[in-house]
Amino acid sequence: MIVMSLNHKLNEKYLKLHIAKEKAFWAMYMNLKEFIPRDFAKTENILKAYISDTSILKEIRKELEKNDLSDEERIGLLGWKKYFEIHAIENEEAKALAQKIVKMEEKLGQTRQEMKLGYIDPKTGEFIEASSTKLYLMITSEKDESVRRAVYESLCSIETFLLKNGFINIIKERNRLARMLGYEDYYDYRAFIFGDMSKKQLFSILDDFEKNTRSACQIVANELKSKHGENAVKPWNYKFYSEGYLNAQLDPYFPLEQALIRFGKTFMAMGIDFKNALLQLDLVERKGKSPARFMHIPFPPYIENGEFKPAWINIASTAIPGTIGSGKDTLIVLLHEGGHSAHTSNITMPSPCFSQEFPPTSPSFAETQSMFIDQLINDADWLSLYAANEQGEPIPWELIKENLENQHRDLIFASRRILTTSIIEKYLYELSDGDLTADKILPTIRKIEADILTEPSYFPTLSIPHLITGDFSAYYHSYLLGLLGVYQTRTYFLKKYGYIIDNPKIGEELRKEYWEQGNLKSFTEYIKDLTGEEFSANAFIDQINKSIEEIYYEAEKSIEKLKEIPEYKDPIDLQADIRIVHGDNIIVSLKDDVNFEAMAEKYANWIKSIKKED
Repeated sequence: MIVMSLNHKLNEKYLKLHIAKEKAFWAMYMNLKEFIPRDFAKTENILKAYISDTSILKEIRKELEKNDLSDEERIGLLGWKKYFEIHAIENEEAKALAQKIVKMEEKLGQTRQEMKLGYIDPKTGEFIEASSTKLYLMITSEKDESVRRAVYESLCSIETFLLKNGFINIIKERNRLARMLGYEDYYDYRAFIFGDMSKKQLFSILDDFEKNTRSACQIVANELKSKHGENAVKPWNYKFYSEGYLNAQLDPYFPLEQALIRFGKTFMAMGIDFKNALLQLDLVERKGKSPARFMHIPFPPYIENGEFKPAWINIASTAIPGTIGSGKDTLIVLLHEGGHSAHTSNITMPSPCFSQEFPPTSPSFAETQSMFIDQLINDADWLSLYAANEQGEPIPWELIKENLENQHRDLIFASRRILTTSIIEKYLYELSDGDLTADKILPTIRKIEADILTEPSYFPTLSIPHLITGDFSAYYHSYLLGLLGVYQTRTYFLKKYGYIIDNPKIGEELRKEYWEQGNLKSFTEYIKDLTGEEFSANAFIDQINKSIEEIYYEAEKSIEKLKEIPEYKDPIDLQADIRIVHGDNIIVSLKDDVNFEAMAEKYANWIKSIKKED
């Protein structure tokens, strides 16, 4: 009789429950035929009941007292010990409340998906149905200001809808849970379990960031006003005047049909692969599908008895074929979620607790990986090498310059918009139950947005899906910390190698220094171990304080550097089983001996067929 080790039992039990939850999550968010109402809440609560069981933590601690454990067993058990220490809940009332909150979140999420969203045409008074993705694109590209304003008001209606349909009660119950567990409030609790720092430490960093970027933000706002008038930074105008015209100019160089092949080549040329993972991609919008763009890991990879068990990863986006900006937007999602996926796929530790995406995995470190990759799309050398129109004509230098200027401006506003979301979430969880009313919340949100961004945000804060989703609530600050990590990492690589694009040493070093050990170390430890410096905002602050002339000079140098770099011409083999789906339908899969290039071409033809139907 073979006796299974405790680490093996934990691996098997966790995966069984986690996979069930992830299947239910995907079915609900993708609106599949197999979707069963309340199944996600049911499976998530079963998983949460398991990971909050304190008796398992006691069993792990007792096992670790043994002297005859193998290295693999001991490392695996230490990982599980850390995992259960974060998630275990001794208080039975708190366990019941946590399960209640999951059901409340699922109900609100489902209600939000069913919300009839659109805008009132200011010319005809007609209601035009449009998804939140469509509205976000329109607020950037629509030429008529009255329509943009109607679109903004529609996005604001999401906030009112959520507050009327249960979000306030979710905030109250999340706070009640956190206080039962000994925390000041829910944000304090989330900051702790993410493991990066306490709420006080976190907002000390964010407050310093706000002070160091306030004047730069005001300068950008003043420049837009002087160029386009006083109303240029109004929430329905900012995105249009800062990048709407540019988006239309860039759009021919980012055809949606080319997003997949450019994703594959960008990763391949940087020496990044997915270590035999299954990647399932659902990239195009459809009715009933969630507007959220995300990456989830139904099967976190690990090594057991010397055998590597590869990842299974789901990626979702909401491309709208034929819409200006959708090609670039989809490619950004592929690079971003692909960065997450490469990080996860290359983790080689003896337990899935090291590679799953929730605490103790640091979201700030995870976002450093994804944003490091998605930032490449605006680098002058990447644009020069990869961006071309359907006739194969490369993007012109003058358009690259315009994009650099826009991205420099948007880096300031986008980072402060992330900051705004974090400050507003903190504000919500610090309110007393009596003050949690729509009449108090909404005016204060607009006031905070205007204080940080000079005007209310072009993306109304409560319309952001993260806030209502349990796993991603009180999470948004991770994008800002991750962005700081990105620029510290970029600065290190540029000093060491002189270039990032098409440099296979980048993938090799990321794999070795950032990825293979999973959540074994903290975010700040990883940053210091790679760069040799303590984590800080210095590299980011240096970037936003550069003059546009400096940025143009560095861009020209990076394009000139391409002459020294061999062009990548080998076949694309990302070491992944890729399946592209549209809901319940498989569009194309690599399983049928189709190479990546052929798969991308078939996907491109499918996109063209959708455009013709529309």
